Amino acid sequence: MRPVDVHFSCGWDFLDDYKLLLGALVVPLPPARDMTKGDRVLLCCRFAGDQHVYKWPATIERLGLRTTQGEHGVLVRFPEELRGEVEDTAWAYAKGERKRSEARIEPPGALELIVKHPGKDDAQRVVAKDISQSGCKLECEDGAFGKDEEVVLTWTKGRTTGKVKWSDGAQFGVAFDAPLHALHVILSGDVS
Repeated sequence: MRPVDVHFSCGWDFLDDYKLLLGALVVPLPPARDMTKGDRVLLCCRFAGDQHVYKWPATIERLGLRTTQGEHGVLVRFPEELRGEVEDTAWAYAKGERKRSEARIEPPGALELIVKHPGKDDAQRVVAKDISQSGCKLECEDGAFGKDEEVVLTWTKGRTTGKVKWSDGAQFGVAFDAPLHALHVILSGDVS
């Protein structure tokens, strides 16, 4: 059974792609030649900043789909006896969280920003994977930014501050201290 590691920044990210009537989930997974309908996988899911890994077996139902965030995905179905556990877990992480109402925008190309810790000389070039009014998902090479750390983000014609809400190796999520118009960052940033 092939393990598939998935990190959801919050319970709502899971629930946005969960198909309740089917007991199935569209999982962000790039296309692979050796993956076919009917294959069994072991979903290794983490939520938000929690280090606990939930391991749920599932069967691939469909390939070539897109998640609600626009990533390549596959539809996997959970065994009937696990549906309650899977749904209860996602809802537990979603409780108390405000469902994101603002749209996330994927930059049309590589949007490079500079991120550093306030008062430190540790600036690092990162790539924005998506951006919204309240935050963004960033990718850096060395995973130097951990959960709850304050950061300063700069781009060609702008600057903002925020806090790292989750970190998963090379990717991390930042919540801005003040709302930001995502399109402004893209139009005034370094998109290549």
